[in-house]
Amino acid sequence: MSKLDKIIEKLDPVFGKIGNEIHLLAIRDALMSMIPFLAISGVCTFFSAIFFTETSFIGKMMDPVSIANIASFFQRIGNGTISLMSVLLAVMIPYFMGKQRGYHNPLILSVTSLALFFVFNPLDGGSAYFGTQGALLAMIIGLTSSELFIKLAQNEKLKINVGNNVPEAVKNSFDTFIIIIVELVLYSLIATILSVTTSMEAIELISNILQKPLVNIGATLPGAIIYTVVQTILFNFGIHPGAIVSPIESVFTMAIEEGKIINYSFITTFGQMGGTGACLGLLIVLLFLAKRKELKAVGRVAVLPTLFNINEPLSFGIPIVFNPIMMLPFMICPLVNTIFAYIVTKLGFLSVFTNIITWSTPPFIKGYIASNGDFRAIIIELICMVCDIFIWLIFLRVYEKQLEKNEMAEV
Repeated sequence: MSKLDKIIEKLDPVFGKIGNEIHLLAIRDALMSMIPFLAISGVCTFFSAIFFTETSFIGKMMDPVSIANIASFFQRIGNGTISLMSVLLAVMIPYFMGKQRGYHNPLILSVTSLALFFVFNPLDGGSAYFGTQGALLAMIIGLTSSELFIKLAQNEKLKINVGNNVPEAVKNSFDTFIIIIVELVLYSLIATILSVTTSMEAIELISNILQKPLVNIGATLPGAIIYTVVQTILFNFGIHPGAIVSPIESVFTMAIEEGKIINYSFITTFGQMGGTGACLGLLIVLLFLAKRKELKAVGRVAVLPTLFNINEPLSFGIPIVFNPIMMLPFMICPLVNTIFAYIVTKLGFLSVFTNIITWSTPPFIKGYIASNGDFRAIIIELICMVCDIFIWLIFLRVYEKQLEKNEMAEV
């Protein structure tokens, strides 16, 4: 038995228990059912962010009106996919929770959860909650409301008896009438108390709590580590971290002019190879080393987006999000890359990055440009990628075994 097999054998029982947890299964099934929406969104993001902008090589050859029209085409698809992610989660998670619990009418769980999601939205318009920003809120509401609903449904006193000589749909409506009212009142009360006492909505509260420590630590190695941990944790919970981590990113950007090792270009080069979570290593593992056909298929779909650091097709297609097995390498890989590259730079084996680069610049080109043409940056990126491949491979093997066990259990 190889060392890799021994590691997998030790990890498998632990992650097996976690992976079979009913709430995580419901979230995983919900995300898996959303793969078509998330995949097309990632592809559209790739084309709109790389090719059809005013500064792209294609954009420079076209007039601004044509570019704007093409951008609106991709934006419309985005509005119907990733921009509705939280709404979709609020519907799908309760549905699969109902399936897991054996509840006879999972659709009513979805409708109720969706209503409660809108209860928690700001009164002056909460469209910002519809996308990835509100994903954690949607998950919490979907899980808690469905569990509470099923629990209350077991109490016969909460059902209104209309007799047996009525259509089934009418009977079901009266059976759930009181339960729906109870949940609407309860969740509205929680949302109101939260808003009145903190003067903030749920997402704003999370952002405020997380931002201050990040900004205070600044452009240091501990700051980079905490930034990476917070960013990957948020992604693991289905939340796009942009709005929360943007203050520390501005600090990292200013650090370039100050000549600090830890700066924005350094973080995005080594910590975000293939997007948040250093997913380039995962892409290679999926394409060449994965054993399961569906995982290879996700890898093929994600090739172009991942090469330009767009990781949504992978993070939601595997999924990594709310997947206890794949969450760990998603956090470990960027941390290993960042710490290793910092040590190498500190010892003088790599130039301090002096040029600002955009997030969408492909790996290996990133380091070369950011270091002002230092070829050693490419070598360090290659070393990081090899380490990432090994780390991702270990956890992917555990995940594949878990999927096989789940299939056998279902049979």
